[in-house]
Amino acid sequence: MVAQARIYSLDTFRSADAIGALTNGASKGLVGEFDRVRGTGDRRPARLELTRRGRALHARLVRVQVEVLNRMLRGFTRSEARELEGLLERVLANGTPEPA
Repeated sequence: MVAQARIYSLDTFRSADAIGALTNGASKGLVGEFDRVRGTGDRRPARLELTRRGRALHARLVRVQVEVLNRMLRGFTRSEARELEGLLERVLANGTPEPA
């Protein structure tokens, strides 16, 4: 997590607090969606995993995302939609910080 926080210029302490809130139930509305899983060797690093409830929420969010994107792209040809996708990827790439 620290490495990812540095890549994206995030405050590592605030990132750790946010992760803790997600896994400890202190985050409004997201209690039970994430588990913090420690490694078997070095127990300091941890990763987040979706719980069963989190996976169900993710599936619902994906369905809504597809519905919204389909509505927004109504009237576009497949070629136009792919061109827009490519242009937006370039915009995102321009806004992503380079790794240090």
